[in-house]
Amino acid sequence: MATDNKQLINSLIEKSTELKSLNAQLKSDKLALQNELDRQREDLKMAYRDSVEWKSKYDSLKIAKTMAASREDIDAAQARLSNLVRKINKCIALINQQQ
Repeated sequence: MATDNKQLINSLIEKSTELKSLNAQLKSDKLALQNELDRQREDLKMAYRDSVEWKSKYDSLKIAKTMAASREDIDAAQARLSNLVRKINKCIALINQQQ
């Protein structure tokens, strides 16, 4: 009976030691996973910031492109206006010659 109790106690001590070891391993794994999660969250935040920055740059580029197109329209309008002014000057010159 005493040997049975000793064996039972030794078995309980071994299982307790195994559980402590397993608990320490699980804590270590949890810490590693928490660190990985924190790193992934930081990466996600950085990717979001980059996304916002690139969207802002894209919007600025669209505005600049729109303004550039408008500048081309302005240049074309100025050319047409200059052409009209030359034609009017020719007409005035012809009227002055006839008088």
